[in-house]
Amino acid sequence: MKQLLLFLLSGLFAVSACAQTGRINNDDGAAVRASEVTTQYRLTRIKTACLYFDTFDEGPDYLVRVREKHSKECGGDIKTTQTVFFLKLRKSDGHATTSAYNLNGNFEELEPLVGRSSSSSH
Repeated sequence: MKQLLLFLLSGLFAVSACAQTGRINNDDGAAVRASEVTTQYRLTRIKTACLYFDTFDEGPDYLVRVREKHSKECGGDIKTTQTVFFLKLRKSDGHATTSAYNLNGNFEELEPLVGRSSSSSH
């Protein structure tokens, strides 16, 4: 497991590689893709800067646990951190599924963005 703070990522290479091919090559790329998906699909109202993206290499996929970051800036009890949801990202093309829509934790396809702005107020 590699805990990654999005705002501390120095993964510019990972971002450009993912954007060019959709392929996810490493933990940094998985965290960046998870942040993009979280923002684009508005999977939470929590600001991206107040989230942790924990990545787990699972063969053909990355499993990403999205957790609340509790701090002075983000609020919350600094002794705890809640899991918000999980994402599964396919390494070969960045395809994502999420548990954000399902109370039982089952992974589902992302809801279409038709009629929704892809920009976020986060």
